[in-house]
Amino acid sequence: MGIVSRLFGRKSRLRLAGGGCIQLTDMLARSGSWEATNRNVVRLDKRGIVIWRIETDASPDERIPYTHISFKSGVLTAYSWSGGEYDVDLDTGEISNGRLVK
Repeated sequence: MGIVSRLFGRKSRLRLAGGGCIQLTDMLARSGSWEATNRNVVRLDKRGIVIWRIETDASPDERIPYTHISFKSGVLTAYSWSGGEYDVDLDTGEISNGRLVK
């Protein structure tokens, strides 16, 4: 799997071996709940059922969605609107190793 470009106004998906996918929903142009906006990356099983929703470090008054995702060298990475880049645990959706890349 390679890098998925930013796809504003749509959904981006990274297919996983064995079925299922990681899905990013563009939330920059949409209104929604805090959770829908800031936790807009989900892992779906092969039937489309949500396994997890990505963790976020956004505070309750912030609107900082993820803007794109990539999968390189066995690591899922999510990029946030604020310029953060995070490694994402494929089993849990927890983020780690946050770094500023903007």
